[in-house]
Amino acid sequence: MNEPTTEGEETIILPTINTPRMPHAPQSRELVKTDTPARPDLPHATFGGYQRDAVDAYLIQLEDALQDARQHAQELTATVNDLHTQHALMEQQVENAREDSRINTARIAELAQERDQARHDAQNSIAAMAEEQQAFVNSCRKRGQQLMDKAQTEYDAKLKQAGIDAQHTIQDAKEEAESILASAKHTSQNILDAAKQKSEAIDQRGTQIIEQAKQTAANMIADAQKQQDDIRHECAQQVADAQQETEHYQQLRDHILGELNDIATRLNQLPRTAAHPSKQ
Repeated sequence: MNEPTTEGEETIILPTINTPRMPHAPQSRELVKTDTPARPDLPHATFGGYQRDAVDAYLIQLEDALQDARQHAQELTATVNDLHTQHALMEQQVENAREDSRINTARIAELAQERDQARHDAQNSIAAMAEEQQAFVNSCRKRGQQLMDKAQTEYDAKLKQAGIDAQHTIQDAKEEAESILASAKHTSQNILDAAKQKSEAIDQRGTQIIEQAKQTAANMIADAQKQQDDIRHECAQQVADAQQETEHYQQLRDHILGELNDIATRLNQLPRTAAHPSKQ
């Protein structure tokens, strides 16, 4: 509040600079406010007061220091924003890696299902071939029995006329039946062995594919997690450094504004008649 003016004396009140409190630097788009308090309107003494040029030069230095601090704070804000962008990008990469892991897991399940289906088909194929071979063997046996029966019938019919010829016929029929049975058994065993080898190869290949897919997914997740941890650590360190430097400039600004207040207070404490002498 201004004091009243008396005759022969003019009262001069210097403005007091209010020091705004700077908020704690957040991890957001703006670390430091850009508003600057108005330059105090200091009175100019005509004689016996302060030196105007020196005070104005000091005020200009303080304003330049404040401008530099504000510009550096804006650069720190841009740096923190870039760090946030990098962090968001890494989060997206980690999410993509997790999605790839889920896809690989689904693919592993599909491969396991295909392996089980192939194993089931191979078992069914082996069973079907075994049934076919058994039917073939039974048919051969039946055919051999029929040949033997026929030979025996012919033998009985011709026994009286040609006993030796009948005996040869029976022997030939037996040898033919045994040859047919041996061939059938050999063919059946070859088919069974081939089917077993095919089933084992399918099972082994499916197991290899599943193990490779699991290892690939585990490596991708481990790499993505390591990259995320590195980026988080770097972001946290840079944000902490930016906050520390911002607090330093805030303290510098408070100190400068405090000095301005001290100057204004000292000027207010000068003799009130210094700037305008009393009329005689």
